[in-house]
Amino acid sequence: MLRKADTRVHLTSVYEAFIDLGSATADIRRLDDPDWTMRLGLLTLVDAIGSTPFPQQRIYASRAVELPDGGLQVSFDLEGTGWRSHVVETTFAAETVTTRATVYGDGEQVRSVRALHARDGQGSTMPVAELYSPRFDWFAAQVRGSTKDHERLGAQQWLSPPPLVYVLEGTNSAAWIAACASVGELDFVSMDWQGGDACAVEFAYEGHRTVRGEFTTPAITVGFTSEGGNPAVREAVEWQRERGILPTIENKHVPTWWTQPIFCGWGQMRYDYRADHQGHENGNFINVTSYCTELRYRNYLADLDHHGVDPGTIVIDMGWAEQAALARPHPHRWADMRGFIDEQHARGRHVLLWFAPSVFEGLPVEACMTLDGAPIAPDPTSPVYQAILVEQIRLMLSSDEGCLDADGFKIDFTQCYPSEDGTFTSAVPNFAGLINESDARYLFPPLSEGPRDLIRTHGERWGIGLIRDHIGLIYDTMKRIKTDAALMTHTANPAFADVVDILRLNDLDGGCDDVLGVMRNRAELARICSEHWLIDTDDDLMISKERWLDYARLQPQLGIPDTYYVTGIAHSGERIGDEEWSEVREIWRRYRSERGLQAPVPVQR
Repeated sequence: MLRKADTRVHLTSVYEAFIDLGSATADIRRLDDPDWTMRLGLLTLVDAIGSTPFPQQRIYASRAVELPDGGLQVSFDLEGTGWRSHVVETTFAAETVTTRATVYGDGEQVRSVRALHARDGQGSTMPVAELYSPRFDWFAAQVRGSTKDHERLGAQQWLSPPPLVYVLEGTNSAAWIAACASVGELDFVSMDWQGGDACAVEFAYEGHRTVRGEFTTPAITVGFTSEGGNPAVREAVEWQRERGILPTIENKHVPTWWTQPIFCGWGQMRYDYRADHQGHENGNFINVTSYCTELRYRNYLADLDHHGVDPGTIVIDMGWAEQAALARPHPHRWADMRGFIDEQHARGRHVLLWFAPSVFEGLPVEACMTLDGAPIAPDPTSPVYQAILVEQIRLMLSSDEGCLDADGFKIDFTQCYPSEDGTFTSAVPNFAGLINESDARYLFPPLSEGPRDLIRTHGERWGIGLIRDHIGLIYDTMKRIKTDAALMTHTANPAFADVVDILRLNDLDGGCDDVLGVMRNRAELARICSEHWLIDTDDDLMISKERWLDYARLQPQLGIPDTYYVTGIAHSGERIGDEEWSEVREIWRRYRSERGLQAPVPVQR
């Protein structure tokens, strides 16, 4: 029904939209909730490096076309945006509204994309004050704030990246706002909520998308639902999966050993280091890496044997390699890693090796991203790096003579892939470059501080897409070498569902009063992202023995039980005694019994 020349009304079974073509807005009223009204900006703007950010634009043509399925498509042709041509299309479907733009240019580099924008610099007006962001947080089980706040879901977070979905929560209803981007469209670092009286969603491309002819932005979809929080996130993910936007998996084979309880030595390494250094880590966690030694791991496993606690999977953590990007064990720490792994295999155990794909230690410059000619990080788009990585994975996983015959990887620090303007603007030549915000030796100036050359890669992938391709290369290579090898990451995003076997919930803060709630929510988000990957419950950064034991009791409800500690808790210095290990032993026994798992072969005394 036409209300006036530049206004349309679109009615579905869920909402009624009053669309103003002149202002490029839609006032949306929920039919099931009279208190829910929102004004959506219908424009998507694309900002290029070197141009005026989001200049004033003029709508020189607009169209509204009814679709065969009963939907309505509204289009705007813009000028004054710095592009040869700029077209925005918004589709009003039965339960959703989806918008995206296409721009035409000649070599411009996209800095950012802003969606849900309206004319004259205005954004969208939200009906509610509360915004749920399904991301990692040390202290909040669920991250909620005002729609007027700024939020970020992106690659440089500890679940890297989280689901790219924001949830608006009202008293009686809710809505989700999702980045509906295929794997090939993920070349941005983050999806940012630009809060205020008028809101928008912004993608940070940081100059790493060059427009050669045309560029179509990821779609932003608004879905209307009855329940907020994680149910809304689940609905957004399933909506995309049903439409082929996200990877789908059928009949994934899960070897039994993947589900076995885990021992990772990192927490105990921290305990030992602190015991030898007056209770601290000398100002940086990377000092602990020198304690990743064969002798210590043998002692750790002997102590666990003594208590009758039998992990089926052993994670050899950070510090085992002489150079982080390569497969050679550190000669002064691991005299015979192959022999150690063979012994674990003889007992029915499997071994994962810690690996941080963001560290370039040991690589030639031709295998790296560079800034002003200096290496910054490994470059998975480099043919030189791809060849090196394939060979290093062979050396780590193959059973051939001269190889380590490990069973997979614990991938860590994916949040440390460099950004031009994010949290971590740091080269990563070694461990000191990880999560670095203060060591000036490795920092480079953020792009927002002034013009400079961009980081160079050999291909055109960036941000989340670059991480996804890197993980995919590791995954495909390891499966060719050892079909039942397991890949563990902390990439809790559904676009990674087909290249990850075990999703690690990542570090927890044992000092958080709601640490169990935090981990429950992370596990729920992990299951939303993929029902096919297993969940490693993690166990590091416990503040006390009591908290450690509380979490050990919860772990089987969330995923695979995992202990990082053997003789004591690093933070408190408390010793773990027979009584605590007796309870953990029983927790693991019940876990195995309920799943029909066998414990490893007992050590022969």
